[in-house]
Amino acid sequence: MEPVLIAAPAEKGYVSLSKALTGFLGKLSCVWAPSGAQARRCIAENDWGLVIVSAPLPDEAGADLAQYACAQTGAGVLLLVKEDIAETLPGAVADAGVLVLTKPLERTGFLGAARLALATHHRIDALERENRKLRTRLDDLRLISRAKCVLIECCGMTEPEAHAYIEKRAMDTRQTRRDVARELLESTPP
Repeated sequence: MEPVLIAAPAEKGYVSLSKALTGFLGKLSCVWAPSGAQARRCIAENDWGLVIVSAPLPDEAGADLAQYACAQTGAGVLLLVKEDIAETLPGAVADAGVLVLTKPLERTGFLGAARLALATHHRIDALERENRKLRTRLDDLRLISRAKCVLIECCGMTEPEAHAYIEKRAMDTRQTRRDVARELLESTPP
């Protein structure tokens, strides 16, 4: 189930938006935040696939909240504003990645924008997972390189010999090269 945060000043607006979304996009878990402050708490506490801000909120205009949601999450963010306000919004809102829709909403436009925002969330999520995977791999390579340097300095091995030693020890002990490198670094005095 895709988690959706709807920041709307009235429950009626929340119910209307959540019904439209779940009827068209399927299984969604919608949560209502009646104020900007409550929406910020929700954003900090959970991961969201979609954040919808129906402006204005009782405690803020809504544009800052939408930008905050983009900065703090990988969620797709929709900002719903009156047409006259949409024309005066600063370019920073769009530059942050917020999709701005004007009220009153056209059903097909709203649902298309929601689908686009969710698709964007999925792409961002996939890129973040790939980024974490690459960072872990880079950390592993750094650790293994430090262990090779220790073997070269302490044992007089060449780089290929140190590499082969770590590989063989990892196979023999059924450990990862990272674990072998960590053991070597921990067992060698600084």
